[in-house]
Amino acid sequence: NLFILAMGNGRSCFSDSREDLGVDLPDVQEQIDPVQASTNEKALNAEPTKALHDEPLKEDLTAEEDSNAEWVLPSGGRLSVMMFGMSGAGKSALGNLIAGSDAFASGDDTASITNLDSIMKYESEDDSLMLLDTIGLGDTEISQEKVVAHIRDVALSAPNGIDVLLLVMRNARITDDTIARITYATEYLWGKDCLLNLYVIITFAAPKYVANREEAHAWIDRQVEINWRFKHIYSLVGDNPNRFIFVDNPDPESMEPGLEERRHGSRECIMKTLCLHPKDAVPPWTSNIMEQAKEVLQDETKELQQKKDNLRMVRERRKSRKVTVSRLPGRTCRITGDVEDDPSLKGKDGMLQEWDPSTGKWSMVLQDGRKVKVLMQHLKLLSASAVKKVEAVAPTTEEQKQDYEQEIAKALREKEVAEAAMAKKVAQVRRDKAFEENVVKESQMAASRFTDSVKASKDQKALPPDASSRLVAALKAPFRRTSKGSKDAKPDAAKAAEEAKRQASAPPVKEKEQAKQVDDVSHLEVLRRVKEKIRGEWKTTPSEVFKHLGGPTGSTQIMPFSFNMFLQSAEPGISRVSVGQLWRKADVNCDGMLSLQEFENLLR
Repeated sequence: NLFILAMGNGRSCFSDSREDLGVDLPDVQEQIDPVQASTNEKALNAEPTKALHDEPLKEDLTAEEDSNAEWVLPSGGRLSVMMFGMSGAGKSALGNLIAGSDAFASGDDTASITNLDSIMKYESEDDSLMLLDTIGLGDTEISQEKVVAHIRDVALSAPNGIDVLLLVMRNARITDDTIARITYATEYLWGKDCLLNLYVIITFAAPKYVANREEAHAWIDRQVEINWRFKHIYSLVGDNPNRFIFVDNPDPESMEPGLEERRHGSRECIMKTLCLHPKDAVPPWTSNIMEQAKEVLQDETKELQQKKDNLRMVRERRKSRKVTVSRLPGRTCRITGDVEDDPSLKGKDGMLQEWDPSTGKWSMVLQDGRKVKVLMQHLKLLSASAVKKVEAVAPTTEEQKQDYEQEIAKALREKEVAEAAMAKKVAQVRRDKAFEENVVKESQMAASRFTDSVKASKDQKALPPDASSRLVAALKAPFRRTSKGSKDAKPDAAKAAEEAKRQASAPPVKEKEQAKQVDDVSHLEVLRRVKEKIRGEWKTTPSEVFKHLGGPTGSTQIMPFSFNMFLQSAEPGISRVSVGQLWRKADVNCDGMLSLQEFENLLR
């Protein structure tokens, strides 16, 4: 029998946090172990149960109310987003729009912003979002010093990786220098795996492209046809126009007509993309330096996160809020039928945990902590149209108010102490000579690979000759190390280049790297084997498999966690990157779910 861990939907509209359900659930966002399981042929070919979703919930909103609902990331969801692009593209203004304040314009004057040499970092109060604004990579004059600072500061700011990369481009002429810089960053500095997390933001766009996707797609099609530079950027997001976001973000002080409506519409487009990002199928982009930073910062990171969680829960206990349910089908469901001969369970809400296709039942954790098993036909997925208002228990007496204020003050102090400890540790790592050497080596290896490609390249579109040569010259220039203790040390440029070239061509020796090399089989080869297993060993069809993966939404769509679950069973040991690549190939419209047509197109 097949028994697989189902991963939760990473993003949701409004809040889909564990606090909302009042249940202490395990963190399902961590990488799951490959499932070594065989498939029960009878279970796969059994007649699937039908979900009963005809009756609307009593709490359902009207169509008008639902259309006016805003896209909001879940509290405590910790989506990590990094913006990059050439100077003047509007990254800071975009960051302010996403943050909902003048965070990036305020710099050190705001407590929500942390400045390092090459990164500005914003963290939302509810811990739903961490937003990085890169400095240096998009400057007119790039250098190895800036690249080294970038690698180091990104690793120390986001040791767990980056969920979403936003390439910010102004709606203007694209230069060869822009193409060379983007190619260097995405393919050589970060690696092509980062492209799974990439979206393109077009700033200073006409309002009609923000409001009308058909108009926007027509514009993209025209640019692809007439502009080879734009076509190259289009290829970076898998030739998918749905991974382009248009932003009309006028200056708040410009007094332009319809200013607030235009800014609000643009922000909703961005937040929708962030909410729908398939975190359960597309893994965060990470690097060797990030992994090192994660290891050395793990104690401080754990302590700080605990204090943030505690402060957030204290605040939310006293704050009236909407408890959600995701606009996308995720893991929050309502029991709509009799379960295990217990009529009292009807109407209860809970979080999906595991699915056993041999029985068609999902295990759920209810609000009171009980675990039950429920058939698909007895589950209704809660969506944005099932928003319930939870009224806070407001302090009534002066004594209660004083106790609450003291509780908040204590939680704030503990968080500030943890933040100070983290800042101290980060400063210590920045001064660490061994860490710096690893960062410098990674920068030199990227520069060496890029240089070799420029010399050998016949693809003048991905690597425009003049612009690429200028970038190579800038990256070859000797640089001074910036860490304390090695402030005046100048590396031998020739020796460094020789060592970088040796490292770039040397086979991986670490066990972890060897395992990764084995895992990183072409996703197309993985797809071929999955197709063979469905038709051969399982003796079934993609449409039948689809019915069994519909979960709480019946057979209308497959969510990222179900897709991941399916691939883990069909190809045990599949890498997270391959799962992400296959999801991107299947989810053409980027709506965060797979229709039967999309699933069959992938597996035909």
